[in-house]
Amino acid sequence: MATVLWGMILYYFQSRALCFLGMLIILCIMISRVYLGVHTVDQVVGGLFFGIVTVFVAISSQGQKLFHNWQTGKTITYWLLCSFAFIFYILLSNEVQPLIIGLSGILLSYGLSLAYAKKYMNSNIRCNLISAVSGMFSLVLINKAFPKIYFEQVGLVDGIFLIKYIIIGVIIFAFIPSVSLNSKILSRLIKQG
Repeated sequence: MATVLWGMILYYFQSRALCFLGMLIILCIMISRVYLGVHTVDQVVGGLFFGIVTVFVAISSQGQKLFHNWQTGKTITYWLLCSFAFIFYILLSNEVQPLIIGLSGILLSYGLSLAYAKKYMNSNIRCNLISAVSGMFSLVLINKAFPKIYFEQVGLVDGIFLIKYIIIGVIIFAFIPSVSLNSKILSRLIKQG
């Protein structure tokens, strides 16, 4: 995730200082994962490689076309890609990790929110203070509504975790853009009226 984040930042801003900072942060994350014993060297190198490939696919003309198609309502490739990733993970993994459940929730909510994203992306309106504040408030509210709950059944915990991240994703991908769009339209109407 760090490689994808910093790779995209470097691609769009193309600054030597950012390049150095990004590579330093990625290297420190890789070293910390191995040092803490949560990943092996081959896992972090594999993650780095996967992140670099993801960035190159995202900035390619085909990747841009695919992303544009998702935002204009042609989501079949999105759902196929998610299904492939989930099946691939299930086949190769020995156990379900909480991070994967959270990521699955975000991916599901993004796919469900693409109809809202289409309306938002086709306008020239971007996030404003009202939507940012309401979005942050709603994220805090969701985190308070879904505290860390410990059940005997792991499946129940995983299900609640998945629902939490689906709601967080809907807030990010649908609620905040809708509030931003509506508040800009409302402020224009007030100025005109």
